[in-house]
Amino acid sequence: MGRSLIGFYALAVCFCALMCLMIVLGIGGYSLVRIAAPEFTLAANPGSYTDEQFLQWYPDKKNLPPADLAKAKVEMRAVAVQHERHSAQQTLVYVLIIAAIDSVVYALHWRLARRAEGRLAAT
Repeated sequence: MGRSLIGFYALAVCFCALMCLMIVLGIGGYSLVRIAAPEFTLAANPGSYTDEQFLQWYPDKKNLPPADLAKAKVEMRAVAVQHERHSAQQTLVYVLIIAAIDSVVYALHWRLARRAEGRLAAT
């Protein structure tokens, strides 16, 4: 027996909602890794540059003694790690909002599909 147009629509929306949820869960999982291990996910940053690379980006630090230059690199790395973690926290909040909306859309359309199937079976 065929499906009603409303039932087909509702199941199509459920499928799209599940695909969206899978993508969002992947992004959320990566955000959790970024929060837990920001050093692992952090791209190249000023703290990981060689002294020559660092001084190319920050020429105002050329006259610093080696100890102060090393300290500046450590401070830059700490700032980069903090930014990586904060950015991941923002992304995780965004993901949670999208997942909540997606879940509601899925639940409502799944219920609609079940009702449409029930009505079709009753006729």
